[in-house]
Amino acid sequence: MARKVKRQDWTPPPGPEPETAASASSGGRGPAPLAAPKRGLIAVLLVFGVLCFGMFFAFRSDCGSTVDALRAHGTQKVAFVASEGTNRYGEHTDVAVSFDDAQGAHREKLCVPSGGSLPKGLAKGAAVAVLYDTRQPSRVMLASQVAHPPGWTLPMVLSLSGGILFLGLGAAVFVRRRMALRGAGGLRIRG
Repeated sequence: MARKVKRQDWTPPPGPEPETAASASSGGRGPAPLAAPKRGLIAVLLVFGVLCFGMFFAFRSDCGSTVDALRAHGTQKVAFVASEGTNRYGEHTDVAVSFDDAQGAHREKLCVPSGGSLPKGLAKGAAVAVLYDTRQPSRVMLASQVAHPPGWTLPMVLSLSGGILFLGLGAAVFVRRRMALRGAGGLRIRG
């Protein structure tokens, strides 16, 4: 295969002339317009923000609905811890209690507030005060957690901060897109 030799009379093809500092200061074309962010990016950020806020409100309402049901239809009993366990983070979330009522003997797992945990010291055989729903005995919570439900848990804080972050980023990207389209001199960029 023969080696290509560069021709001596070659000239580059004609193209736009490079902008000089003199032409820029004399009212020539300004800098190249900024590329406008895509609408899809804005939509994705806004959807993530709405999902995070939805998770936050689900966490808040889950704990609140259980507490409200137990306050309205709950009966206080002394129950005994039948089994206790921890999750992979070492928090007490898997505790079963046994108690008797007019319908017979029950062995139920304690309801844990969303993202929360049960207090330490719930050893097997310990007596604890619980509230259970007379209509649905599987809803059992510690009486102390019904009286003072947890205000903020880690999942609530993370989902709320994620919602604020994604909606803020979506708004910032929307403003950036508007500025880029306005700077393009009326040129509408589809996308």
